[in-house]
Amino acid sequence: MVYENDKQKRDDFWDLDKLLPKKPKASPFATRTVMAEHSVSGGENCTLDANGENRLTVASEIHSVSEEEYFLGGHSLIRRVKIKRRQDKYDFYDNFRKAAIVNFDCRSDKCEFVQYYSYMPQYSQLTPSQKSYYFYWRSEVRRGKYIRTDYSYLYLFVYEIINLPDLVPPDRGLALLINLWREYRNTLPRIDLYFSIWVRDYCLIHRLALPIEELTDFIFDIISASSFKEFYLSYYSSAGELGLISMLAYLSDYDYRRGKFVDGNPAADAERRERQRVMYRTHIKGAMSEVLKTGVGIFDTHSVMGNTAILRCDAFPNSLCTHSVKCMLEIEYYPIAEAKELRVGITAAVRYAENRLRAIMGVKSRLSVVGLPDDYKRVLDGYFDALERSERVVRERELEPEYERQYYAPSEALSSESADEIEALSWDTTARLVETEEPEEVNKTSEEALEARAEIFAEDSFGLDSECVEFISSLLFGGDPSGIDAGAIAERVNEAFADGFGDIIIDFDGENYTIIEDYREDVENWLKTHR
Repeated sequence: MVYENDKQKRDDFWDLDKLLPKKPKASPFATRTVMAEHSVSGGENCTLDANGENRLTVASEIHSVSEEEYFLGGHSLIRRVKIKRRQDKYDFYDNFRKAAIVNFDCRSDKCEFVQYYSYMPQYSQLTPSQKSYYFYWRSEVRRGKYIRTDYSYLYLFVYEIINLPDLVPPDRGLALLINLWREYRNTLPRIDLYFSIWVRDYCLIHRLALPIEELTDFIFDIISASSFKEFYLSYYSSAGELGLISMLAYLSDYDYRRGKFVDGNPAADAERRERQRVMYRTHIKGAMSEVLKTGVGIFDTHSVMGNTAILRCDAFPNSLCTHSVKCMLEIEYYPIAEAKELRVGITAAVRYAENRLRAIMGVKSRLSVVGLPDDYKRVLDGYFDALERSERVVRERELEPEYERQYYAPSEALSSESADEIEALSWDTTARLVETEEPEEVNKTSEEALEARAEIFAEDSFGLDSECVEFISSLLFGGDPSGIDAGAIAERVNEAFADGFGDIIIDFDGENYTIIEDYREDVENWLKTHR
């Protein structure tokens, strides 16, 4: 027993905690610190953490440990997420959170850009001019204006978003992260690597869906930069064309974009080669989109769904995090790149799709295809059979004489403006035809035309004999035309009026001859004069 007491005394000698003065215990969200007034140059007054101005880190003891777990459904490649808070005794960045709370509402008037570089940006490192610019830039970003900045200002703002979930609601925080990423990735290209991790962790910790529609224009770059691609590939079907290309790049060992005929068949003429180039860039993607709906959408038929992998990682690596947000993530996911059956099938599908397209383009060269599943082949054949039929129609039209093509309906949609234009052209054509084929008087107004017609009837006898005149009279007033060749007489009358008047006046309905009603009054007047 004496030995145990002596050992205990020797062990106590190395317990440094007993040698340090006792300090009050602080919660990770506590803000009980000494404050000092600070006036930002050209801006509003802000209260800053006096301790934080002179010390990079402050240690606070951590007494609570939490752990939570949830499962994802749908077509996500993430199956389960476990969030485990660290059990470390000290929080070395607790003071940053306190300073961030104090500085959260600080603003500054418009000022000139001042460069700032720090490996781990904190408020305590900022000079007065840097602090003024940071608050001015941050205010602009919060209202949607993305003015000039550099990596350190940007990362400092990100640290605020990550460490202040109580002041920056997670949905708002995610929107800010996405906007910062999208707006500054071209001028600050190194952020792709960090943001691909931080946005992923932010979504998983706060159980937020990735707003993939905000990332579609550079999703291929994101997936290329990401060390954990399955998170972003889960959203491929909503990421448009680049999402599809990303999935194919990740699952296929053959890159069709580097194919031999990607720019069309070199043997074809320039116009046809351009059409083939467009087809190449359109229809392999179109066909594979249909395949992926079958392949990735029915993982149950592939070994990938029976095998999951687990990724364990610190959340928000290479960032400044307090233990209120710092945690360990355990992510169980479906490693689709390691699913050999799926990878072989998708690779074979891409090669088969290119073969079908080459055949339609008239290229004899073929790629070898190994391991193509029957269900993929059915989908591809359905797609390219329809394309082949449409291309056959195009080729047949190209071989037709030019005049035959004029009989096809126009491909463009009709509109009221087009209809009005067609009608106007039609009337113009009619007017020109009438002017050519009819007497000049017919093109006058209706009243003038009637007067001119009456003059013609009054002055012209049309060279008709008495037999014709009597026949006309019998048709008008019911005389007896029996005993005459009515057909021959009617023909002579009509020929005469057609030559002198421009139209016939007698009609035959198969049984009876009659005076055309429109000309009845004119013929009666003419008969009074020439009988």
